[in-house]
Amino acid sequence: MLAEYNFISQDITLTTFDHPRARQEEEYFLFLGEFPFNADYKSLIAKKFKEYPNDIIVITGSLAFSSLVSKEWKEGKIK
Repeated sequence: MLAEYNFISQDITLTTFDHPRARQEEEYFLFLGEFPFNADYKSLIAKKFKEYPNDIIVITGSLAFSSLVSKEWKEGKIK
């Protein structure tokens, strides 16, 4: 799936979040040579919004992660 995202973006970063089934950095071992990893998703997303203010930022992954990011964005926890 990650290889397919290369067709729509040249800037893909892997991350994790606090959930029992969330992947940790070492579980991305097949992709770490190609994509950077940032354990702090909040600062990563905030950085990307500042870096690409006029672009679409695609946040994907599990439903749990997408829902968490949406909730925290609406609550102002990600700026």
